[in-house]
Amino acid sequence: MPAAKHSSPATSTQPSPTTSILAEHLVRRFGDFVAVNDVTFKVEKGEIFGFLGPNGSGKTTVIKMLTGLLPLSEGSAWVEGLNVRTDAEAVRERIGYMSQKFSLYDDLTVAENLQFYGRIYSLPPARLKQRIAEIVELNGLQPYMDRLAARLSDVDRARSAEILDLASQRDRRSRGVPARRARRHD
Repeated sequence: MPAAKHSSPATSTQPSPTTSILAEHLVRRFGDFVAVNDVTFKVEKGEIFGFLGPNGSGKTTVIKMLTGLLPLSEGSAWVEGLNVRTDAEAVRERIGYMSQKFSLYDDLTVAENLQFYGRIYSLPPARLKQRIAEIVELNGLQPYMDRLAARLSDVDRARSAEILDLASQRDRRSRGVPARRARRHD
């Protein structure tokens, strides 16, 4: 992969108030390997945006950079007006991210996974208890709380993977996501 065209660690452009995501000249290196090379895009509020590409093309790496889970090697990124380099924790508090491959730990029960992820995102104990109750109720998880994640059907894994939404402490309705129960297919 060719070297990045821009060598500055960050640019000074700030997003407009109508911009949800602004990514400029993103680069991510792992040693000598360049996983993301000079990616630039903008998503305006209300737009639906997605990444398409083959395995290994950097889609997940860009998302992890935008959520502050991976540092940017070069470039700059803003999410909801927050600088990903300097405000990564605040970015994670405002967004939710659910990967295509659900990240449940197979050797933990659904209840243990919920507790684990809530603690990762530093939710206060009372808020964690409230969010778990909401997720369990919304997704009909009560019968599965003591079941190992490895023993869940794909549908129940998808429901349980909503635990990643614990990162966002806002109510689902405030993000414009309709709160509805997934249809049972098992």
